[in-house]
Amino acid sequence: MRFDPEKMLNIVIECHESDLSTEEVCRKHGIKVHTYYRWRRKLINAGLELLKNQLNYEDDRAGLIQEKNELSNKVKRLERDKALWELRYKWLWWHLESHKQPEIRTVVSHLKQQLASETDETAGRQLKRVGRI
Repeated sequence: MRFDPEKMLNIVIECHESDLSTEEVCRKHGIKVHTYYRWRRKLINAGLELLKNQLNYEDDRAGLIQEKNELSNKVKRLERDKALWELRYKWLWWHLESHKQPEIRTVVSHLKQQLASETDETAGRQLKRVGRI
């Protein structure tokens, strides 16, 4: 007679919790005593393996949470640095555009045209790469 894992577990629990001896519970279910001890050992090992996996999962999860927090902090620092660079960039352009010397204003105008064309080319390459053009 084959027993499914749930039935095996129920027999082992019954033997553990009842006032009957191991031999009496085994006789009641029609199994040999050494079969009961083999099942018990198998279930204990399975429980230990499950517990070990859960502990490993907890450790892995804790490590992932720590890594996520570190990456989140890096993103915040990068966003802050980006904002500072954007402010510096805008301040520099404002400063250059408000300059009174015609030579500097000519250079700024030329730079704006060059940056605009480079930005358009870069955007075009990116769209081609994505497959939109």
